[in-house]
Amino acid sequence: MKKALFLGITLACVALFVGGCSKGFNVFAPLTPAPGTLPVSISNAANAYAAGDYAGAMAMYQQLMASNPQSSEAKYGYVKSYVKSVGLDIGTFLKNGTGHGAPPFSAPVAGIAKGPVLDSQTDPFGINVAKMQNLSNNLITYLGPIADGLCDGVIPANDVDVNASLAFAYLLRGVFKVVDPASTGVLQFNIYDFGNGNVKVVLWGKTTIVSSNPLIAVIKSSALADIDKAIGYLHVANTTAGGGTIWDSVANFLTYVRGAIVAG
Repeated sequence: MKKALFLGITLACVALFVGGCSKGFNVFAPLTPAPGTLPVSISNAANAYAAGDYAGAMAMYQQLMASNPQSSEAKYGYVKSYVKSVGLDIGTFLKNGTGHGAPPFSAPVAGIAKGPVLDSQTDPFGINVAKMQNLSNNLITYLGPIADGLCDGVIPANDVDVNASLAFAYLLRGVFKVVDPASTGVLQFNIYDFGNGNVKVVLWGKTTIVSSNPLIAVIKSSALADIDKAIGYLHVANTTAGGGTIWDSVANFLTYVRGAIVAG
């Protein structure tokens, strides 16, 4: 069984991205192509996306945002296209991180030292660090205004997928602030599970605990702010979706991550 931190992140991927919701807004779900060739519009951008022209779709969504900065559909469509353009493969992420498909939620097992959580300084579990950092930043930049009620409301502020995606993005950004605080794309620190719930931030490749470093205190404070944001957006998504076991599991995991950062 892989490390608890990764299991929680992959669970978040499944719950927040792959699961989606009934209305069809989902970062990883294709749109139905619109027939014909249209001027720059939401439908034409969706058509380009469905045809695999992600760069073209991004360009159109950017034009739409420029002409209407409050367009929630343009912001969401841009994010969908961005995810596809960078070739983010959640299937590979899940397979490399767990050895199988979507994992069940797994809390740390008391008495079992699991060791370092992340397995590569640049491509943990087969996904490039810089790519994941850019993904989280794009989700926050473009979906944040929708969830914060600053857009036109076509996609509502309490939308399940928007808020769940933001929860995932803030979770990722919070974790990366701890392990790559300078955002270099090369991890400087790791999260090490010493067993019995004893999880600490360590130097990469070592078991040297760095929590006493004054800089770490600043980094942890910023990371905790992101985790708190993730918890808040997840609560909105959970409420809108009507609750459920998988939402409770993700919420429990976010609380665990927060506790690990505080303790680490």
